[in-house]
Amino acid sequence: MDRVSDSYAFEIPPYQRPYAWEKEQAVELLTDLLEAMDNTEVSGGVYFLGSVVLIKSPADPKSLVVDGQQRLTTLTILISVLRDLTSNEEVRIGRRSFVFQKANPDSGTVDRYRLLLRPQDRAFFSKFVQVPGATSELPDPANLQGSQQRIAENAAYFRQQLAAMNEERRNKLVAFIIQRCYVVAVAVPTPESARRIFRVLNARGLDLTPTDILKADLLDRAGQARELDLASRWEAIEQRLGRDKMVELFGHIRMIFERDKRSLPANYQAIVRKILEENSADSDAHRKRHSLFRNADKGKGLWSLA
Repeated sequence: MDRVSDSYAFEIPPYQRPYAWEKEQAVELLTDLLEAMDNTEVSGGVYFLGSVVLIKSPADPKSLVVDGQQRLTTLTILISVLRDLTSNEEVRIGRRSFVFQKANPDSGTVDRYRLLLRPQDRAFFSKFVQVPGATSELPDPANLQGSQQRIAENAAYFRQQLAAMNEERRNKLVAFIIQRCYVVAVAVPTPESARRIFRVLNARGLDLTPTDILKADLLDRAGQARELDLASRWEAIEQRLGRDKMVELFGHIRMIFERDKRSLPANYQAIVRKILEENSADSDAHRKRHSLFRNADKGKGLWSLA
């Protein structure tokens, strides 16, 4: 992992779904790492983290993560907790480099976090995970929602488990992650190539929903200039409805579309209104702010990009 982090500046693009790994996946990751570390005869003393798909130019470390967000984010949480539990100040300061790269004029590097989450979660992730000492004062997950709730829950789980270990074992785990864990980086130069791969890949342990794939396709067609704004509007609706309801919503739309394309505008807007009214206390204002289905009465499709 050390060699990977020195060569790549990971960044989650806006069209990606929110961080979604729950405690179950965090438990599995930590268990797998400890078992591989402890049972070298079986693991060979190494652990394979799978592949990540990136949009990356050969001469530029900036790497947009198309597939692998869940693993990279969870590993960053884990390493940040291990950093904050380190009692030796000199060692603790040294371990900051696994999360944050300090500028070095000799090598031409700049100050940067090794992983940047989507703009919607970036400040939260920095404040409660990446900043040194941040995981010592985690917010209550009950007061959060969505991806930020998942981040806080998994950080709290890691801290509980790792605090119960002695420091020697924690130090051994840090060394194992940095020296003996490997990923395969699949780098392609264009967003078009990367999104083709995105449509056929699932993140480890958590399948993509049809709406995740639809969202990526729509944002691809919208272009980079509108990507962040449209991704934010999509997520606001998804957060209000919930991921399952979002899938259900588009399931209804697809069923109506397939059944009778000529009656699509009137019928599917009625379905949208019904679901929004059932799941939103302020559905009228919400529809005005996030008019995902505007222009439907003009026959411009499920989501007008005009």
